[in-house]
Amino acid sequence: MRLRLFAVALLLTLPACGDGGGRDAAARDAAADTAKVPAFAGFRWGAPRDSIVARLGAPFRSQAYHEGVVGMLYEDSLAGYGVLKAFYVHPREGLLRGSYTGGESSGLDCVLLQETFAAEVQQRWPGLLREERAFGTPAPTLCAAAELGRAGRAVSFTDVTSGRQIVVSVLPRVPGVHVVFDTPEAGRWERRKGVAP
Repeated sequence: MRLRLFAVALLLTLPACGDGGGRDAAARDAAADTAKVPAFAGFRWGAPRDSIVARLGAPFRSQAYHEGVVGMLYEDSLAGYGVLKAFYVHPREGLLRGSYTGGESSGLDCVLLQETFAAEVQQRWPGLLREERAFGTPAPTLCAAAELGRAGRAVSFTDVTSGRQIVVSVLPRVPGVHVVFDTPEAGRWERRKGVAP
């Protein structure tokens, strides 16, 4: 039950409202087309850095990337679990990627947590195309193999119209489950800096 509450709380904070207080408009947008992913953590794609900082305060950590993109990291707590919430903001294009990381210290099975997150994404946006990819050797279990750097698994959900994507993953040597919200702009930025997404 606690796992489900954690996943539900995490997903309820995702794109529930628009940038700058346009909550009703964003709710109508989300209801009108379940394939769209209009925002991340209440900020519409393209939101400027100062609007995020104005609402959330200064991040506890930030890092500069190629083309002036700033990654901002915030600590959060959902259903009693600590999570990290990251925003990646381009100086001209605004918010282009966001992510949540959680569950690494919860003692929960990583596959169960990943499946719970994936089910919540699919329920919230049933129009997204779901694809799964496992890599490596998940022995004796995926969670143990991921800790050792030998395996991982990604479940992606894609809006084929906009190209926006949500990826719920268990990564090698990276604790926890990661939920990344990506835009086509983030992919183009990755290609410009010479790193494959």
